[in-house]
Amino acid sequence: MTSAKSTLAVVCLAAAALWGGAAGAQAQTFKFEVCNHSGRTASVAVAAHLSPSDNRWQAQGWWEIKAGKCSTIGSFPQGWFYYYAKSNGRDWAGSGKDKSNTCVRSVKFKRFDPEGYKCSGDEKLVAFNGKKIESDEPFTWTLD
Repeated sequence: MTSAKSTLAVVCLAAAALWGGAAGAQAQTFKFEVCNHSGRTASVAVAAHLSPSDNRWQAQGWWEIKAGKCSTIGSFPQGWFYYYAKSNGRDWAGSGKDKSNTCVRSVKFKRFDPEGYKCSGDEKLVAFNGKKIESDEPFTWTLD
C-alpha cells in the first residue's frame, strides 16, 4: 500500500471511530421532559452524570416550566438520575429509598456534585427524586 493510501486508511478509521463513539454515547442517553399541570410556574433542577463515560456528578438548575406546558429539559446519561422542582409555596421533593439529598441555590447554578459535598452558605439541602433510567426512551415527569 502506498503512503497516501495508508494515510487515507488511518484517517478514515479514526473518523469512523469518532462518529461511532458519538453515536454510541448518544444511544446511552435519554431525554427528560417535564409537564407542568400544577397551575403555577415551576422551576426544575437535576443531578446526573456528566456523560455516559464520565461517572462524575453534576447538579444544575433552574429550568422554568410554565403552568400547563411541557418542556424537554435536555438529554442525560442513562443510569441513576435525580430531579427536583419548586414553585412559590410548593416543592416536589423526593421521598423513599431512591431520593438523594442535593444542595441547590436560589439562583441558576451548575456545579460538580462530588460525594460528600457540603452546601455552601448560599445553598440549601433538598431531597431530589431518583429514578434509574435504563433505556433511551424519553422520561416524562408530570407535576400535579
